[in-house]
Amino acid sequence: MIVLWEKMTEKFKIITGFDGASPFSMDGVTENQDGTFEVRPSWRSEPGISEEALGSGSRFSIKVENCTDHDQKFDCFINWQDATQQRLNHHDFVMIKFSDADDWEIIMVELGNGGAQLSVELPPGITHISTSPWYGYHTALDYIASKTGFTGVTTFSVGNSNEGREIPVLVIDTPDGCNDDKQDVMIIARNHAYESAGSFCIEGMVDDLLTNSPTPQALLKKYRFHFLPMTNPDGVYNGLSRLTAPNGADLNRSIEQPDAAWQALKNYIDKVKPQYLLNIHHWMDKEKDGLLTNTKADAEHFRALMPDLVEDKHYWLLEWTQLYLNQYGFNTCPEARKSWKDYTLEKFGTLAITLEFPWFNRTTNRMRKIGRQALDAFLKVNKN
Repeated sequence: MIVLWEKMTEKFKIITGFDGASPFSMDGVTENQDGTFEVRPSWRSEPGISEEALGSGSRFSIKVENCTDHDQKFDCFINWQDATQQRLNHHDFVMIKFSDADDWEIIMVELGNGGAQLSVELPPGITHISTSPWYGYHTALDYIASKTGFTGVTTFSVGNSNEGREIPVLVIDTPDGCNDDKQDVMIIARNHAYESAGSFCIEGMVDDLLTNSPTPQALLKKYRFHFLPMTNPDGVYNGLSRLTAPNGADLNRSIEQPDAAWQALKNYIDKVKPQYLLNIHHWMDKEKDGLLTNTKADAEHFRALMPDLVEDKHYWLLEWTQLYLNQYGFNTCPEARKSWKDYTLEKFGTLAITLEFPWFNRTTNRMRKIGRQALDAFLKVNKN
């Protein structure tokens, strides 16, 4: 962990370098003479591509310690270095977990000059400030470890990332788990490093399936569940936005990539040959939940089973393969743009859906509940 002490007023220290910090180094933090700070989330150890490129990031996560015994105003310019301002409108809020809070809350910020100005009163202690609720690599490992004593739970790693981190799997099955009549359901998250919604959705799903209530027990008689909650451990740990490294792989693309995490994920998908695949993401749009499917019928059926989440002031944005091809003028989907929902349909006839659940107007407990709703709806979609 790297620590920068505020030298002028001795009120604050900025903490970065932890699991999931962004920027990951104090090279991305500047202390100003007036006691304010500038933080550059797009800082990378080397020039990056995609959302790791300068000004293109989606991830910001630091901790700030108020070292006094009373509330202090903290002023910070979050410099997204977005010269074109094409992405800046997605950064008009941050999420904050105060030192004495149980959950995260939304704080609006003022946009301008390629970044966002944050001014907030911080209580004594450590406050976490982020684009979305933090969920680190080790958080996933600890959560999975907490479930190892449950009946029917098996945990293992499908391989290691380029930097040697394990890619964990949690399988939930009935104790007689050799029933070949069962259908395999795979749920994956964190293809993209910053998208913590999938981590909390999976916690909601797993916790629900491990209860003794009738509905989960009925599901376990029919399905075997494979949860991969942390497919991009390097990107998550190192505070990246989308890829496994500044010039690394996009784990949401099925085209072959020279990356250990990508290969481990593909190998496990090929081994399981799932009948159902649910891939959970989140984007930065404040109002649109994404429902991305292979067919129009799948999109419409899922939406009928899980209508617009109007209580969050969100509505579904539907996209299916033909609609996507028409939008971009393609006759067939280019290999470089195919995702795992395309790959599994072509290889195994899988019913595959990708969901996007942005954080605006939501808490972590709400996201866990959304995960439970989504899994229930997904399993009821008719296979075409």
